[in-house]
Amino acid sequence: MFIESRWQLGGLNFFELLTLVFTGILGAIALNNAFSGKQKSLSDVEWALVLFIIWCTLISVMHPEYTSFKQYIKWVLPFVTYIVFKRAFTTQKQYQTALLWMIIGFSLPVFWSFVLVLQGKGLSMEIYWTGLQRYSGVYSGVHTMGHNMGFVLFSVVVYLTLKKNAHVPEERRVHWLFYVFFLLLVVAALYCLYKSGTRTVYVGLVLFVVLYLYFYSKKALVAFLFAGGLGLVAVSAIFETIFFDVVDVIEGKRELETAGSGRPFIWKHNLKIFSELSFDRKLTGVGIGNTVIGENNSVGSNRLDIDNVWNSHNDYLEVLMETGLIGLLIQLFIYIAIAKKILQMEDREKYVFLSLFFAILLMNLLSNSYISRFGLAQMLFMILPYIEIFGQKSQRINAK
Repeated sequence: MFIESRWQLGGLNFFELLTLVFTGILGAIALNNAFSGKQKSLSDVEWALVLFIIWCTLISVMHPEYTSFKQYIKWVLPFVTYIVFKRAFTTQKQYQTALLWMIIGFSLPVFWSFVLVLQGKGLSMEIYWTGLQRYSGVYSGVHTMGHNMGFVLFSVVVYLTLKKNAHVPEERRVHWLFYVFFLLLVVAALYCLYKSGTRTVYVGLVLFVVLYLYFYSKKALVAFLFAGGLGLVAVSAIFETIFFDVVDVIEGKRELETAGSGRPFIWKHNLKIFSELSFDRKLTGVGIGNTVIGENNSVGSNRLDIDNVWNSHNDYLEVLMETGLIGLLIQLFIYIAIAKKILQMEDREKYVFLSLFFAILLMNLLSNSYISRFGLAQMLFMILPYIEIFGQKSQRINAK
């Protein structure tokens, strides 16, 4: 769904058409589950998701002139996906098969991008200050490729961890050919991630690995940190090139507001607008999708004093701006409910999901990641149902 495509039909691009198709499939699964006696009660996580969907719907009705319908769908569809997928699987093997096919599907654009970048194709931009070339491969942009590479790396680790700790011993075996496939995929994804220059994913991936090793092997963590330290010394010039604005701030050559491609300045700008909103708009936000890039409005032309809200490059701030204080509180409730479910899991499975959870929390803070990037949110909430349907300790005891 992220591959660059100019093909359109009926005014919808390839990505939007696939979204409609996928939504139709989800609807069919939901209807089938409704009539097949699947679980009908909602968990704490699902109630929080439903509450956010209802809130987004209410503010879209209250302020339709400041709402993008496409963006509304992108906000709520991942949560619908979670609720449906939680009822789509009855065995761990089904879930593992679905996750494996997601990874296999990922391998097509990953390997394709790898070959293109090796050939010097797919160049998206060159940073003026440092000459750093950033590639997008077959994807629509450097950040899209970077985040997708990060997600496929997370997915491989989650899949192998769950296979190793499957409730049924017979389902723990992974054929050696798949290990070769995963190794090649990881190498290709790491290379594409590096060439994308997506720093948020670098940071999130490092946190994921550090937490994962901390939970599973302290010796491996020490070895990783030692090797990482040596690696940073060896490639210090590359590090300074990639994180040039951060390094300049540390050395006093730049103002703090310029760090991270000017993120502190963007955050300050949007927070100032939010502070000047009326009380009711502080509660409901400026409207879903009501942000601009530069001077280009994204929704309508009949606007109040909120026609200069920038893309926040911070998912939590984006939720605050678009859905208000209430929307942000509900989003925090969602993450708290997810964290509680993860903490109730069997240790080994709990650790991989905790590592993923904290990495995502950090990436959401630093950029548009697993909330406002629809595709990432969609895939994340296809993976997360495991924490409720198979991950609880009581379920493992029953399985035994």
